[in-house]
Amino acid sequence: MNSRRRVNSDVRRLTYMKRNHVSQIDSLIRRALKDFVNDLGDCKWFGKEHDYVNRFAHGYLVPRCSPRSSFLRHPTQIGIEVAVRQNLFTAPAARKDLVLWPQPWMSCWNRHRRPVHWPTAVMEWKIVLTKRPLRINTHDQKWLGDFAQSPYRVGFSVTLNRSESPTERILVSRFHRGRVIDEWLRL
Repeated sequence: MNSRRRVNSDVRRLTYMKRNHVSQIDSLIRRALKDFVNDLGDCKWFGKEHDYVNRFAHGYLVPRCSPRSSFLRHPTQIGIEVAVRQNLFTAPAARKDLVLWPQPWMSCWNRHRRPVHWPTAVMEWKIVLTKRPLRINTHDQKWLGDFAQSPYRVGFSVTLNRSESPTERILVSRFHRGRVIDEWLRL
């Protein structure tokens, strides 16, 4: 096989793997969030947004890391409050609640301290206390919509309701390829 064909074959395989990662991330996030919300149920544990993000990441994502996984192979692929490259806004990078990197030990920065690398997934969280129907945060909607224009990136807006006897416990909107599914997960 000549080198040009081999390169094209490698590019196609990498493209497939990256697209496949999005469906794997969807499944991973959906299962982890369902378990997280069910475990919170009647639990008397409370915290602020960063506490919930940490509890979700360490309690529900890290245990799902496996060297045999084709995507989430190592806990260092999970970032909490890390910088992410951005296009729309004035700063070249912004801190995001929870990030999944395509490879272990990644960040957005290159050796010149410029944000050049993209994560595969970003989750933005909001914790609310309400009896009203849950909604997407408009800033998160704009940011995640821009981030997830690529077929290789997916964004999730998570609104978690911690009020007593809520009508809804969680609303998750999913952003991918310029489209949003407003009620990707609603419990």
